[in-house]
Amino acid sequence: MDRSVLIKMSCKKHKGFMSRIHMEMEKMNLCEEDIRVMPCGSNALDITILAQDF
Repeated sequence: MDRSVLIKMSCKKHKGFMSRIHMEMEKMNLCEEDIRVMPCGSNALDITILAQDF
C-alpha cells in the first residue's frame, strides 16, 4: 500500500537547507516525489514536499 504525505514548512534562507531536508527525510524512511520552494520575503522560504514511505 502506497502512503503519501504532504509536508509544509517555513524556514530562514541559508546554505545547505536542501541537503539537510533530504537527510531528515531519509531518517524518516520517506522518499521525496516533489519539492516546491518559494521565497517568502527576503530571508525566508516556504517549502512544500510530497513524499512517500519506502
